[in-house]
Amino acid sequence: MEDIYENRQWHSSNVNDYANSTIHAYLNNQFLALFDANIQAQIKQVSLPPSARNRRLSATACWPA
Repeated sequence: MEDIYENRQWHSSNVNDYANSTIHAYLNNQFLALFDANIQAQIKQVSLPPSARNRRLSATACWPA
């Protein structure tokens, strides 16, 4: 998978809240399911620090190992 796979909305409302965003839900559910199980098993979960504007942020992102 290269370049832009698709363009999606960050959040259903105009807030800086990745942990509760629509893109976070999509990436961790529908998008992740596009990969075979052996590829999913190689994707690691990482924690991202809170942004300066949103201290409630408790986000995780997945990156290939």
